[in-house]
Amino acid sequence: MEKNIELNTLPWTLSGTIPYAWRDAFSMELGAKFNPEIGPVPVSVPGSVQQALIDAGIIAHWKYGLNAKAAEWIEHRHWVYSCQIPASYFKENTSFTLHCEGLDYSGWIYFDSHCIGTFDNSFITHDFSISSDLFHKTDKKDQFHELKIIFGSHPVWLGQLGYTSRIKQWKPRFNYTWDWIVRVVQTAVTGNIILKTEQQPSCEINTIETDWNVQQKGGSLLGTVTVHNMPISGHIKKEEPKQNAVLRCSIEDNGKTIHHSDIPINKEDEVLDFNLKEIPVEPWWPNSMGRQPIYSLVLEILVSEKEKMFTSVYEKSIPIGFKHIEWKQCEGSPKE
Repeated sequence: MEKNIELNTLPWTLSGTIPYAWRDAFSMELGAKFNPEIGPVPVSVPGSVQQALIDAGIIAHWKYGLNAKAAEWIEHRHWVYSCQIPASYFKENTSFTLHCEGLDYSGWIYFDSHCIGTFDNSFITHDFSISSDLFHKTDKKDQFHELKIIFGSHPVWLGQLGYTSRIKQWKPRFNYTWDWIVRVVQTAVTGNIILKTEQQPSCEINTIETDWNVQQKGGSLLGTVTVHNMPISGHIKKEEPKQNAVLRCSIEDNGKTIHHSDIPINKEDEVLDFNLKEIPVEPWWPNSMGRQPIYSLVLEILVSEKEKMFTSVYEKSIPIGFKHIEWKQCEGSPKE
């Protein structure tokens, strides 16, 4: 079975640098290494940069007086969350997934000296693969592997005033000041950090896009997922597959399946596209304009040996809605 190791329980430290100084940067003129400007100081996971600096006595609490203005320099640094993972957590010939429940907002993930992924969305979970060759490259005498979550610069402005239609960054806007809060642009690990062994088949969602057909009165869904660790070794050896496998994509309404499609899986690790059409759903309306029904997208990996019935080995469910948005010219407005 899949084994989860919560890395929250390990000691974490926080360091602040000028942008990109964490990349072991050296001054061209002096040859000196750029050391962190701040820290390292202890930090909680989950936890924010601002709270760690308050706890360390580096800044005053932003909610008093004009302290928030004095802390705006924090936005203009890169921040490094770091922990030491015992080498005993990693077993030979086993790959792992680093599961991050929330990262606000964008940056890089490093395992030892290797960048294993990037992130730029505060509202979703993030998964990063750690292949077995990475933790085998280190010296066998090393008792720890270093994990770094590095946060880069933030968008300058996502606040209350301006053009909502031009905002493309997936980060909370209230942090940038609203009529009820001062500007405190958060940098934070907002959820648990979990190390998962990849001994069982799994499914990673890459993209999900829903729409609602105004003419046909039905929904549609486009998606891309990556399946991992499928027991289909026969395909790789160009023999008859030992197992047949499919990815079942279902739409459920209060636990009842109203639409589904099966997609064959042919490789141990494979990117799959699916396109569900004419789904019998109702549209999601803006507030005060109508109902806002929420459905479930269920992704299930089913396997069978020879002629036997399919057995579920993995299942994941996420809430979704269906809506259609068009940009139309206002009545009486100029063409340009």
